[in-house]
Amino acid sequence: MRKKFLSAFMLGALTLAATSTITSCKDYDGDISSLKEQINANAEALAAAKADLQSQISSMKTALEAKDAELANAISKLNSATAENKAAIEAEVNRAKAAEAALETRIAAAEKALADLKALVDTKVDQADFDAEIVKIYAQMEAIEANLGAALTRIAALEEGLKNEETARIAAVANLQLQIDALNAYKARVEKNEADIVAIIDQIKAMQDDIKANAYSIEDLAGKLNTLNGTVEALMNEISVLKVFVNTQLRSIVFDPMTYYHGVEATEAFSLDYNVYALEAVNADAQDKKFDTRYASTAASTALPVVANYFMNPSSADLKDAKFAIVSEDDQFITRAAAAGIDVADAKAENGMLKVTLKFADPAKIKSVANDQAITVFATQVALADDVKVTSDFAAIYKSTIDGVALSVINPANGTECTAATCAAHKHAHIYATQKEAATADPQYSVVWNSTIDLATLVETHYNDNGTHAKFAKMSDYGLDYKYELVGWFEGTNKTSETAHAALKGSILRPQMPEFTENNTVGKAAAWEATEQSETTIGRTPMVRISVIDKNNNDRVVDYGYIKLVITESAPGVTPDEDYNVVTMPEFGALTYNYTCNVADVENKLTWAQIEKEIYNLNGMSRDQFDANFTKDLDGNNNFVQYDLVNGKYVAAQNPVGIVAPVADPGAAMTEVAKWTIAGTELMDIYTGASVPEKLTTTFKYVSNDPKAYGDIYVTISTGKITVNKPSAVGLDNANKIAENWYATNSSAAKSGYDEVHAQTFSPEDGKESVAKTLAYNIFNPFVNNQITITGIVDPTPGKEFADANLTKDIVFSAKNVGNKFKGILDNKVVEYTLGVSADGLTLQATHKNGVVITAAPVAVINGNKAEFQHTAEAEAMLNYATHDALADDVLVAIMEVKANNGCFDLPLEKSTWNVRYLRPIDVASNNAEVTDAATTAQVVKLSNLVKFLDWRNEWKNNYYAYYNIQKIEVIGAAAGQNIAEFVLTNLNQANAETFVPLSDVTNNIELAYNPIEVTSGQSNTSDYGTITYTNHGNTVKDFMIKVPVVVTYEWGKVYTVVDLKVNGTIGGNSAKPVF
Repeated sequence: MRKKFLSAFMLGALTLAATSTITSCKDYDGDISSLKEQINANAEALAAAKADLQSQISSMKTALEAKDAELANAISKLNSATAENKAAIEAEVNRAKAAEAALETRIAAAEKALADLKALVDTKVDQADFDAEIVKIYAQMEAIEANLGAALTRIAALEEGLKNEETARIAAVANLQLQIDALNAYKARVEKNEADIVAIIDQIKAMQDDIKANAYSIEDLAGKLNTLNGTVEALMNEISVLKVFVNTQLRSIVFDPMTYYHGVEATEAFSLDYNVYALEAVNADAQDKKFDTRYASTAASTALPVVANYFMNPSSADLKDAKFAIVSEDDQFITRAAAAGIDVADAKAENGMLKVTLKFADPAKIKSVANDQAITVFATQVALADDVKVTSDFAAIYKSTIDGVALSVINPANGTECTAATCAAHKHAHIYATQKEAATADPQYSVVWNSTIDLATLVETHYNDNGTHAKFAKMSDYGLDYKYELVGWFEGTNKTSETAHAALKGSILRPQMPEFTENNTVGKAAAWEATEQSETTIGRTPMVRISVIDKNNNDRVVDYGYIKLVITESAPGVTPDEDYNVVTMPEFGALTYNYTCNVADVENKLTWAQIEKEIYNLNGMSRDQFDANFTKDLDGNNNFVQYDLVNGKYVAAQNPVGIVAPVADPGAAMTEVAKWTIAGTELMDIYTGASVPEKLTTTFKYVSNDPKAYGDIYVTISTGKITVNKPSAVGLDNANKIAENWYATNSSAAKSGYDEVHAQTFSPEDGKESVAKTLAYNIFNPFVNNQITITGIVDPTPGKEFADANLTKDIVFSAKNVGNKFKGILDNKVVEYTLGVSADGLTLQATHKNGVVITAAPVAVINGNKAEFQHTAEAEAMLNYATHDALADDVLVAIMEVKANNGCFDLPLEKSTWNVRYLRPIDVASNNAEVTDAATTAQVVKLSNLVKFLDWRNEWKNNYYAYYNIQKIEVIGAAAGQNIAEFVLTNLNQANAETFVPLSDVTNNIELAYNPIEVTSGQSNTSDYGTITYTNHGNTVKDFMIKVPVVVTYEWGKVYTVVDLKVNGTIGGNSAKPVF
């Protein structure tokens, strides 16, 4: 029994440890309270409760550790006790009871600490505070759970031990040894503190007397321990609930950028510009009211939905009842997302990611750096229960515009493939634009009378993306869809619509019989499957109007067109025996092309055996019988007429493949077979076309002399599989570039990358010209050995016709320049130019100014091995927009491209372009000139002293005035002899020295007389470009500043800037000036 009592005391120590761990959570309460001083009115009360709890626990822990040691020594003596020591043992039970009572007290303290923790969460602490401390709470709860789990285990062991006194004695011996080992370890740690150990032993001796004075039954102790066990289990359940709360509570979301915009994490929003058509309803029994014209349309724009992705922490966070919103922020260079009406259309969590679908009320207000010098930013805010809000980091959003929506059909039997030009012009090249066009044209598709066809597989929608012709891969991603409607039309004098012979269910068209009136003279379209499918419908041509609709904007119709189908007896290539027979011959050999400059003719010939087996035997005829009953279908050149199968019918081929001619078979006298010859030039066109067929196929015919007895025979021949092995190359390799000549994009540091080269005028010291009239780029200079080498060539030709040595390398301005926009400065105003390229690629042009078409103006011209900048107003405006080292995306850059050709074909290159920057030849800055008020001499400032010059090397000497042809230094807007006070700014009479206002708005007493002079030759630092004379007709003044807008005219146009003129205070201090 003595060992049982020791276990009880050990349980008390364990409980104290658990309580102490919970107190650590209370420590967290105190930390959080200090973080919430500004928002939590109960901070002082929480801090006081924390201090009180810590004090109590510290005292209990000290006392219990001492008593554990006392008991260990006491039990050492009790260990040898026998039955006659029963009274002493029972007295010790009473001591265990005291330990149990202490344990209950400590459990209550733990429960209070837990309640305090929950109360703190309920006070809605700031999210930032909560996030900062939650990790600590989690770690502390893990410790609490582990300690309490151990406590339960030991309580269970103690209850089991109470069943048997002998078990208690055995357990006491084991536990006593543990206590002895602990004291020995403690003694080793505090070897210099033996006095402490002696004090513990004395306390244990005193405790022996206490044990003898108390008695308590083992049965009562067991009951109390059972109650205590339940209390601890309940406490653990509450901690588990809190742990789940921490695991599922969303703590943060971090934006996952799809791109970067000017270095800012961003997502791209698409704006779709289109025409909205006001269509009228149609049905299968009446033609469209706009039969031969298009419906009227109005221009409109919509913002397509965009998805912003966020990483969730934790990834398993529960967002079941969360609400989502977009927040915005003002800052320099930033505009509110709210201005663009950005809102949340949908939000869902998938695989640890939060996917937020954004919608836009006014996409036009999404800002851009190029147009607005601003960026639109947004952040997503998740509102959880109890007003807890989690807000993401801010990200940028920018807009791209797509337009030119054009409804198209896929592989129609009639019509031509849509191109970028036709789609942009909205001509509907391969879907009928009006019902009249569809009615008068051949059907585009066929459907067998007893089947159905899914129209959704026949249509697609194209659009223009900044000059690139593209198609929507998945319409629903852009909020777009198709609408299918039967539309009636009438053939000849028929009173029943052709379309009445079909029904629609969604996009599925079903041929079927109409419903007829009582006298069976007029039919009307029947509902889906309301009538049977019948061969009677063969030959009917139903028509469907298909519309592209914007689901985001009440199903606006943004394009539409018509398709016509024909109902056939059988699928294409399957023909009824009673009309004609089709014989398909075995394929001839495969064709392989390796992009050689020459292609040989290909000849394929049918044999007598094939003719006899496949054709004569078809009707069980001999050669003579066949010749008597069939005639070869030949043209005027005695060649077979070629046929194509179109919508289930054979029609004369519009583009015959080679020549099929009857020839004698050397192996069979008097027997003719067919020889198919395809010229090498025709094959080359096929091999190098935009779409290479899998094989070549054609059909020729034997005409029956007695159609009632025999059907015509169509013979289909084809080549084997066509394989085209195309050449390719990596192209420009950085290893073939001289690193010191190259720069990273927008960088002024040489050898920083391999994206662009910089072009400039000659320096005055080069001695190439007396005036800097040439601004050119030697195309080949930045490459190793001053030549372009094509690398990584994959050459399929047997003679290696695409080897680098066999290639001609032409340099052009890339088509990638087309549509690029750059800033310029013209008449002291910023304008935007759009670039184009001439047809031969040798001239870079400005084609638009501020979005308006202008006469194409040369910007740069390739002349031999140089790309020369041009002296045009547009070119000079872009050149002078920024200083030579202020490189940015809106500063002019030209894209060069190499085209490698082996004399027959261009070699496709993976890397074929690079950029060239034309650096502004001179920069103009303020020279910080000064005048003094009321000086003893006239205060005249030379215009040349107002400015400071640097060339593209940051150098300047006296002879540079003439070399760069500095002709004028003028005050912007002012005329000679004029007082320029109205054109300058000043901080005179301003509270903030950095605030500048028009001088004429402050005083009329200060005169700045302006006298410019143009210098056309012999310029130097002593050249007289004119003067500004300062005169104060008023009172004495203190120092102030004047800002003068100037424009410098030089060889390459005009440079605009603002310079400072300091006015020193009145000479002699504050003495009054007389006023006359």
